[in-house]
Amino acid sequence: MVIAAPPAEKLKVMQEAFNAAVAPDPAGCPTVDKSFCETFSKIQKINKKVSTLIHGVPREKKLEMLGVVQKQTFVIVTAINDAYATGDKKKIAGILAAYRKAANVVIAAALSETLKVMEEAFTAATAHPGA
Repeated sequence: MVIAAPPAEKLKVMQEAFNAAVAPDPAGCPTVDKSFCETFSKIQKINKKVSTLIHGVPREKKLEMLGVVQKQTFVIVTAINDAYATGDKKKIAGILAAYRKAANVVIAAALSETLKVMEEAFTAATAHPGA
């Protein structure tokens, strides 16, 4: 990953990789950090909801929708990993709570509004003071 990155991006990619190594592994749920696992579980529910939403849409639209989901997922994972990298329990709790709250809003949204609500809710969660 770091080796393949353009020279100007190597430091950023390296930091993201190291931060990811500090965060809990979702494969360890439910035996790792309970708050992390709850957040991860809600994000998985959203992914299933999005899969239902994009089933049967034209290929071009499907790629556009998947792009939105991938962008939001990257932002979420990066923010959570960055919080764990600080070791600040208050920051970790704050960012996980903000994303759980955002995920609840997305899960409750009408299927047709899922992507719009996802962008709005997760953008707001990322702006959380603990993020």
